[in-house]
Amino acid sequence: MALFILMDYIGLYAPVILFALTLFLLRNLTTYLWVFVVGFILNNLLNIILKLAIKEPRPTKDQKAIEIGVVNGARIGFDKFGMPSGHAQNCGYCLSFITMTLNNPFITALYSLISVISLFTLIVKG
Repeated sequence: MALFILMDYIGLYAPVILFALTLFLLRNLTTYLWVFVVGFILNNLLNIILKLAIKEPRPTKDQKAIEIGVVNGARIGFDKFGMPSGHAQNCGYCLSFITMTLNNPFITALYSLISVISLFTLIVKG
């Protein structure tokens, strides 16, 4: 039971964990650190643009209300849309960046594990 709670927290906070861990790992590589931070910001802006373009509602209990709002052109914030997943996109960005930058199999495996836990949590919890 405690393992599932831990996995739930890791899945929920995976982008924050990977962001902080990447900042720590790149602390002595200032050029890569700045490129990572700017890329992370641009990645989040891209996520917002994609959510507003795709307009795939987030799975909720109030699904019909969101679908009616989208069809009728109601103003709906990007946080009401679930596709593409910000968690998945941020995990993928951090995993790709750290893999290409450090080329360390252990770190890549750790980032992959955290990313898979996040994706699993997204699928199971919705």
